[in-house]
Order: sequence, then structure tokens, then C-alpha cells
Amino acid sequence: MISDSWMVVVNNETAPNTAEKMSQLPNQWKNWVIKQLMNGADPNRIAKQLREGGFTDAQIIRAIPSLPKTFMGSQNQQFFQSLSEPSLLKSPHAGLKILESERAQVYRLDNFLTKTECNKIIALAKTNLRPSQIAAKNKKDFKGFRTSTTCDLPYLKKSATDNLERKIIKCLGVGVGEDEVIQAQHYAVGQEFKAHTDYFEPGSEEFKTYCSIGGQRTWTFMVYLNDACEGGETEFPKLAISIKPKTGTAIIWNNLTKDGDINENTQHQAHPVISGEKVIITKWFRVRNMRRQEGSRPIDLYRKLKKR
Repeated sequence: MISDSWMVVVNNETAPNTAEKMSQLPNQWKNWVIKQLMNGADPNRIAKQLREGGFTDAQIIRAIPSLPKTFMGSQNQQFFQSLSEPSLLKSPHAGLKILESERAQVYRLDNFLTKTECNKIIALAKTNLRPSQIAAKNKKDFKGFRTSTTCDLPYLKKSATDNLERKIIKCLGVGVGEDEVIQAQHYAVGQEFKAHTDYFEPGSEEFKTYCSIGGQRTWTFMVYLNDACEGGETEFPKLAISIKPKTGTAIIWNNLTKDGDINENTQHQAHPVISGEKVIITKWFRVRNMRRQEGSRPIDLYRKLKKR
């Protein structure tokens, strides 16, 4: 995602900015932790700030060895290992293909939806489109970065969209963090989404704003609803993967590593549509459930963006 840096403050000292992502804390953050400890800051308080900033418990414990063993919460290495093994991979569907498994987990599932199902969702989505958004404070700096339109499907209150979401949740079978609003995106000629990631940068303003309830994004489940277009490929540039839209095909990937760190190899982009139109569905999953804390409605990032 596009992010602004979030400054963590302990003992009136400001933590350094960082864009470096790692299996350990980056050196700047390690040095900051050491300085806080030397100044007498409470290790538990430092750890709490780092955890709230999106760093994993494993990363924090490596940086602060004096933390008690009881610090490790439920989202430990075993949790993330389990998260990387959803039921989709344990009992694969017919047509499931591995696009990448070493540098990232990226899969293709053909015929996930029928053409009839796709056409029905397209028709519904087109009734309530809005400009697509990015989670960046200075949006003027990213003019033209994302030019598609979006429909928040749950708010249509149609059985077809509810059934679709349940089908995706059941297919992936990750078992947690299923509450973020499912969306449809429409790309007209010339529209695109430049290279980005679906996860939120740990330590950033966007993580603080959009991950306080559900935590980090984990899996992305994207479905092409049509293929009557030229262009519009989905590309993972760091993996040398390019996918042409195909009606009913799902592209599924884990935005994290099996240790729970963000995976920069999942950077992807939607190339401009040259002719025709492209319509997709996107469903994101999180490390925690949201609905229980938000009441009866799933979290809606667009409505939070509008309030900023």
C-alpha cells in the first residue's frame, strides 16, 4: 500500500522512519530499541509500541531478549505457519495451479465462478461505482496512480453478493480475519493501478489507521469477472508473473511470509486496459476478526478514508 511514516514515541524519543522490511527489525529500529533500553524505558512498553506498529512478536523478541517468555501472544510463528496453510492447499480444488511457492505463495484457480455468476455480479457492481481510493495521506502526490472505480458489494444487500463472499471464504478456508468488505473493481479503457502491495507497511501511519482492529492483511483472493478486454494484465514484477484476465479465474496470494513478515515479492499492478473493460472482485483477509469489534458490519476502509 502507499503509506506515510508513523512515528512511535517512547520516553519523548522519536523512533526512526523505515521502509526496510525484514525477518528481523531493521538496524534503525534495533538501534532505537537499544537507546530506549539504555535510557531506562520499560521493555514491555517498547514491545507494546512495536507490536501496535505492526511488527511481529518474533521480530520484537529477537530485538528485546529480556522480554519474558509470556510476551509471545497467540500470533506466534505457529499461527503464521498455520495461516500459510489454508484448507484450499490441504484439499486442493480441481484446476488449482501453483504460480509461485518459494519467493511467495501465489496460486491460480480456474473456473471458480461460472460465466453466469460473473455476469450477475458485474451487473450489480455497475449500479454503485465510486472512484477507487488509495491509503495515502497526500493523495495529490499519487494522481493517476489508481484510476479504476469500485463497488462495495455488501452494501448492495443482494443475496448474490453474500453468496459470493461465503463461497470465497469457504474456498480459501483460512478461518480468521474474514470481515473486510469485499469489493468489485471496474477498469475502463486507460484505467490502471500502478505497482503496489496489499499489506500495510509496519510502523506507518496507514498501519496505525487501518490495522488497529483487524491487524495486517494476509491473503488476497481476486477473481476476474470477464475477459473481453485487451490489456489489463495483473503483473507481479518481482516474480516475473503476468496474468491475462480470464472469466471466472481466481488469483490467490499470501501477502505475508510463513513467519508473518510482510512479503515484498507480492508487489503487483493492474496494467492499463487498452480496449474493452475489465471487472474483478477483491476479497482481503486479516490476522484478526473485525466484525466482533465493529458491531454487525464489516470494516469499510473507504468510509474511513473519506473522514480523513
